[in-house]
Amino acid sequence: MLEDKNGTFYQSGSAHLSQSGQELLALLAGELKTLPNKLLIEGHTDAAQYTTDASYSNWELSADRANSARRLLQQDGVRGDQVTQVRGFADQMLRVKNNPYDPSNRRITILVKNLDDSSPPPQFARARVVDSGPKSAIPSSAPPPTKIQSAPVPSAPAKPAVPPPNSGLMNKPTTLFKGAKK
Repeated sequence: MLEDKNGTFYQSGSAHLSQSGQELLALLAGELKTLPNKLLIEGHTDAAQYTTDASYSNWELSADRANSARRLLQQDGVRGDQVTQVRGFADQMLRVKNNPYDPSNRRITILVKNLDDSSPPPQFARARVVDSGPKSAIPSSAPPPTKIQSAPVPSAPAKPAVPPPNSGLMNKPTTLFKGAKK
């Protein structure tokens, strides 16, 4: 959910959604609660420092925005187990990078995970060490090979893998509400 130049959803320094933001989130909850998909909710701030008190910064404010959105979504029917993560990013993922104080940087993001995606988001995924089993499929009692053949080297570079067009729900622009503008 984005703010316009007037800061429709959040006033500067506030985690409380405006009335229009609450109404939009209620409409969105009506659609999201019908889906089996898991949700991730992210909160963001502009670069304006919330306060001079270091114990409450834009980090806390962004997490509070995400949590207030989660509470409203659940109040309007989104299942508790449907929300898998609530995260605050402060001003680290600005929507308008060349103007860090732009009100549209004060926002929440609701990510709808693909049904077959049980892995964590890419930025949180960790490398896994996989035991590949024995180093050789040839028993140690076998005689050594007499000739080693190498695979032919292609003369042209391999083509990069390209995902199929419009793969996945997130790659298709959709309008959830009739009459809504894209």
